Amino acid sequence: VEAWNNQNGNNLGSLVERFGNVRRSLGRWKRENGINSKERLCVLRSDLEAEYSSGSPDWGKIKYLKSEVAKAFRDEEEYWRQKSKDK
Repeated sequence: VEAWNNQNGNNLGSLVERFGNVRRSLGRWKRENGINSKERLCVLRSDLEAEYSSGSPDWGKIKYLKSEVAKAFRDEEEYWRQKSKDK
């Protein structure tokens, strides 16, 4: 809401400026909250590899990690699909 209402001294504020403010604010929020799907994918793959390499792997955890890797991969693909529409 703050990003939408930030008008930089202009009482009416242009729609384009407001959308830009919201977009920058959302990007900052994603970075601060660790919502980067590429980083998440790397961490999950590392966790999965570590579980496979352990002396007695937990197959329930492996199944869970595999599903999370698939979800992170879909999120990453969605990010790039949306990014390609921005141009």
